[in-house]
Amino acid sequence: DAGDGTYSFQQQVTRSGVYFLGVFLGDEHVAASPASITVQVGAASSGASIGEGTGLVSGLINVRLPFRVLVRDVYGNQLASGYTGAVQTTITYAVGDVVSETLTQDTAFQTAVYSSYVLDTQVRDVTVAATVAGGGISGSPFTVSLQAATGIGSPSASKCFAEGIGISSSTAGVASSFVIQAADTNGNFLTQGGALFINELTLGTFYRVISPVDNGDGTYSVSVDVTASGTYQLAVNYLGAGISGSPFSVDVFPAATNAQSSSLSGGGLTAGTAGVEGTFTIQARDQFSNVQRYFFGDGA
Repeated sequence: DAGDGTYSFQQQVTRSGVYFLGVFLGDEHVAASPASITVQVGAASSGASIGEGTGLVSGLINVRLPFRVLVRDVYGNQLASGYTGAVQTTITYAVGDVVSETLTQDTAFQTAVYSSYVLDTQVRDVTVAATVAGGGISGSPFTVSLQAATGIGSPSASKCFAEGIGISSSTAGVASSFVIQAADTNGNFLTQGGALFINELTLGTFYRVISPVDNGDGTYSVSVDVTASGTYQLAVNYLGAGISGSPFSVDVFPAATNAQSSSLSGGGLTAGTAGVEGTFTIQARDQFSNVQRYFFGDGA
């Protein structure tokens, strides 16, 4: 309070995205409230960028071991596609046997994601160092243990499938899960892990990459947990191709009605005339301020 009729407000936000700022006088919005504020992603941070994929841990000789580098700012926000900084890997197969590669951005993603593959023909450990803007990413360098293949098949995206409530519906603030089953070109279920499935969840400007848990038996568990209600698109891909049924439409419903988040509006709250019915509206919302959606209406 500056004491002259003006008031200042400061807030540091570390998560990028679109925010809505409401300013109230009593129970009423002031002019231009709520305001829409877009928080942009910061500069690339090598220490906050990460490597992802089982190819950074272990795998089989003569089988591509997938991994990718996700470029993030210091707060963990992923940079948008079009990042022009250097993303490189240096793979050391043995003493004096070093291969360096400048990774190419995967244009299938809306964020700065770079893909690479380790391929070797000997049972041994290799070292993979990944850098963003000249600095090592989190966890780099990685030691990858290569083992002999034992008749494992290769996943075929069109034969892989997902099962579970998480590919169709969920509730705001409640984790909903599903399982991906990897299968080869003949539809045979694979019984060993190592595939890199990419799960992309979108709703308007919202975008999130969800990493699956490799169960090591050919199945991969995925948990979806968001707080905004709406109908999301969930794309599940293997090496750039959608699995059977992908993309999925996931309907996220509001959580239980919350009194503190719900609101009142209407002239009947402040004034009335004798003998004349006054009216006001109750807008039901959940704890995340999602407008309630009942089967008979919109919660108002």
